[in-house]
Amino acid sequence: MKIIYHCYGQAHSSITAANIHLGRLPRERRATVAEIQRQPGFDQTQPHELGTPRLMGVDGSGHEVYVIGLAGGRRSLEPALQQFLEESGVAPERFLFANALQHAGLPMRIGGYASRRLGLVWLGRPLSALGVYLKYPRFVALVESIDSAVRHRSP
Repeated sequence: MKIIYHCYGQAHSSITAANIHLGRLPRERRATVAEIQRQPGFDQTQPHELGTPRLMGVDGSGHEVYVIGLAGGRRSLEPALQQFLEESGVAPERFLFANALQHAGLPMRIGGYASRRLGLVWLGRPLSALGVYLKYPRFVALVESIDSAVRHRSP
């Protein structure tokens, strides 16, 4: 199965969820702001990478974990991607989309804008990391709900 965490810019929310899923960030406790800033891919995505799925790794059950930034088209792109995969012969039970953006609070959104759009990384990255820290339990809950959904889909 392919698990695809998506958000707006593929730099904070989806990256955090994927790294929790892959065990690079803890589930049993809240990650520190420093751990959040050091996670692979955090606040690194460039504008030309939006809309391109990025393989983050393979989980312990052999499922590929991806991230993708859907920008302003997230409402139409997720269904379009699902339809494309189905029309390409990929059965719907072979992939699972997870909206990580729903867990992004105001500090993360402002930080992401400052860092990725305005180039103010010195301001935006720590603010985004603080935003992740504040909502961290929600990211863990998202990943655990995805784990549960995968278990129910698996034969």
